[in-house]
Amino acid sequence: MNKGVESLRARFFADAQEYLSRGKEIVERLAAQDGKGIDAEEIHELFRCVHSVKSEASYLKYAAVGRLANALEEKLETIRSGKAATSASSFADIEGLLNRIMEAVQADKEKVEAPSEAAGPVFNNFERKLLEEATRRDERCYRVVFELEQEAPMKQARAYLILSNLEQISTVVKTVPAISTPGAADGGENDEISVYTCYLTASVAQSEIHDALDVDQVARSRIDLMEFEASAGGAGTSAQGVALSGAAGGTGGRAPRDYTSFYRLTGKKLAQLTAYADDLRLRLRELELDMRGDKKAGAQTLRKINRIAGGLYEELKGVRTATFGEEYQRYKEIVDNLAQKLGKRVRLKTEGGDLTVDRRTLAALSDPLGQLLRNAVDHGIEPPAKRRTAGKDETGTVSIVAREDGETLRITVSDDGAGVDEKALRRQEEQAGNTGSDLFAILSRPGFTTVAKATDYSGRGVGLDLVARRVEEIGGRIRATAKPGKGMVFEISVPKGPSSERLLFFRFGSKLYAMPAQAVAEVRRISKGELRRNSSGRVFYTNLPAYAADRPARVGNRASYGSFALLISYLGRKACVLADDVLFEHEVSEDLFSAPDENREESRRMAVGFGSERREFTFLPPAMIHPEGA
Repeated sequence: MNKGVESLRARFFADAQEYLSRGKEIVERLAAQDGKGIDAEEIHELFRCVHSVKSEASYLKYAAVGRLANALEEKLETIRSGKAATSASSFADIEGLLNRIMEAVQADKEKVEAPSEAAGPVFNNFERKLLEEATRRDERCYRVVFELEQEAPMKQARAYLILSNLEQISTVVKTVPAISTPGAADGGENDEISVYTCYLTASVAQSEIHDALDVDQVARSRIDLMEFEASAGGAGTSAQGVALSGAAGGTGGRAPRDYTSFYRLTGKKLAQLTAYADDLRLRLRELELDMRGDKKAGAQTLRKINRIAGGLYEELKGVRTATFGEEYQRYKEIVDNLAQKLGKRVRLKTEGGDLTVDRRTLAALSDPLGQLLRNAVDHGIEPPAKRRTAGKDETGTVSIVAREDGETLRITVSDDGAGVDEKALRRQEEQAGNTGSDLFAILSRPGFTTVAKATDYSGRGVGLDLVARRVEEIGGRIRATAKPGKGMVFEISVPKGPSSERLLFFRFGSKLYAMPAQAVAEVRRISKGELRRNSSGRVFYTNLPAYAADRPARVGNRASYGSFALLISYLGRKACVLADDVLFEHEVSEDLFSAPDENREESRRMAVGFGSERREFTFLPPAMIHPEGA
């Protein structure tokens, strides 16, 4: 199966479960009111849920789901328009349709999953090579299935933690679906998938695999021992007598495959390398500043090493960025597939594909841009005959252009279709008592639609309001421009989104401090007797060396050592940082850390904006923890 389609299907099943569950909650609340005092926004929220399922189902050709969702939308439309009264029986009908949609979604999901379970995974050449090597090492092969609780937060992060645990004790050959680094643009933002299957080889006891799965909010897990054998023609594997994969013989004279494309830099390894680079830069800087006398050669060498460490840091930082063009192929598939279904001819033009952006920004924009493109094809571009009559090329054009404007990323989605009559829309708004809104505010008003008849893909007035909500969530805004008879232009403006660091802010004494949140394993309130001192006056929290800000805490340093202990883990070293009050976490741009001052104390003093306020704070790098804890 095409990897992109597989990812879309997995996302659809996860989204459908969320939307339909939310829809049932709304229906239960409305039914309890027995038709009295119905909140129109609740009805519209139910619309959003059903419409989202219908749009994705229609795109993926799940006809039964799309048909049932459309029927439910029509029923809800009669309630929203006042043509039908609300009653217990009407909500019972709505709940019945929701249940039928859920059953249809589950049936489609089982059709997708059943062949995979029966036939097993398809291993590529590299994965078969791993299995062959495991055979020669007399390792066992396992299929590990784990399911996370539906209510568990950060499912993707938990799955990634389990993958990291397994990688420490085994060779993970394949995961289904693929488990990406949280935040990655290739699906890492999908936080709804609950069930994962891992194929791995190991020589450890099965109990160690069980231990690796011992993560909070894992609902259930299963470990199957598999049998596999390698032959001259390739690798074959089986589990319980069922063939899982096969391979043809040799390369047939083709050039050897470049296996470097399969190298994976795990999130844990990335964090470790970044930590070492940070530590190296800090130690080298301290050593250079502490050097005394005429040691020009040594200082020059240290500067070179520092540049190398800085280069390593930049390379690692680059892992978090991507080019905008990585999404263009998916957008082309959206446009091509929808145009074909609607009997239209549409070409997609793209610009700015080489623009580098933060992967999280790219992922956040993925759905809004996809919806704008679907709207352009469905509502904007006319059928070939109508375009020909209007003197236009029978093939319509939809464009997406990405560009930088200072610290702002601007993405324009436009089409050369029919456009809208803005003056007529404003007259319509004035008659409804709405004035002063810009064009996009009108178009994105919940329930507003310019389409007389809804389709399987849009037309219920629940598309652009979702786009607006998603863009606002990342601090962006949208502007719309209408060209009657010539098309529409939508411009999204969002912060460029440089890679950022999430810091935990706390107060110690009269000063504000912050350190990387990922370095803080736990925050504990200090109880009486938990602080102690050794013979030299060094303060410890339980058995961990304590730090008063960036200095080892010692008896006599200050009258109080705070109320909280921040437990720190860094490069195998553990300690605690004392705090009077733990405040909050906040994302700050990594640009803050790019130009250290020659004075070490000054280089850690920074300022960041909190709303309209700008506050100074002292940054505490985890590298301040000394190996000996002194």
